[in-house]
Parts: sequence; C-alpha cells; structure tokens
Amino acid sequence: MGENQTIGISYGRGSLFIHGLSGIQSIHYQHSVINEFAGEHDITIIQRYHDGDCSGRNASHHVLQRMLMDVRSNDRPVDYLLFYSVDQLGRDFEGNLGIVTEISDYVDTVYSVLEQFTFRS
Repeated sequence: MGENQTIGISYGRGSLFIHGLSGIQSIHYQHSVINEFAGEHDITIIQRYHDGDCSGRNASHHVLQRMLMDVRSNDRPVDYLLFYSVDQLGRDFEGNLGIVTEISDYVDTVYSVLEQFTFRS
C-alpha cells in the first residue's frame, strides 16, 4: 500500500429498513454502496466491519467495539470511516454523536454515504 494512498474502513449493520431487505442482504447492499463511493473517490477499503444481529439501540455491540479497538491500535491513521447511514451506528442521536466523536480521534473523516454527512477531526 502506497504511503500517499487514501485508506478507509467501512461499517454496516443489519437493518430491515433498507429496501425491505433481510439483515444480511442489507449489509451486502450497504457495502456495495460504500464500495461504489470509495471507488469514485480513490479510497482503498482495508477492512469491512458489520454487525448482523445487533440492535441499533445497543451502542456497545461487539463488532463496533472491535472496530474502535482496531483503529486505536492501527500503526497508520485511517483516512475514512465510511458507513451507509447515520442510523446504522445506533438509534439515538446522543449515542451516534459519542461514537463519531470517539472514532474521530483515530480517523480523519467519518462519512455517511446516504446523508452525505461528513465529520472531520
């Protein structure tokens, strides 16, 4: 991987609210939309995370926590965390804001593809 290459990670969570798809189908759909965005913006996704069976009401789900631990211990800072929609992180604004604030210490840009919401550290 080149020194100047833009790298990213992606996060998806199973949801029945995305086009009526099942949890795993919605995760595949989310990652396909994220991959398309990444390709258009020359972002190389180095790791994909997804929670298939986790409620958005539970901000401590294990895959999200593993992602946070991984970015904390990463030797090279991650340029982007890409996710499909803000509500895929959690169901409440306060919880989402806490997650975005925490991860922004380790990721330069947090971006929601659907809402085109950008948070830069």
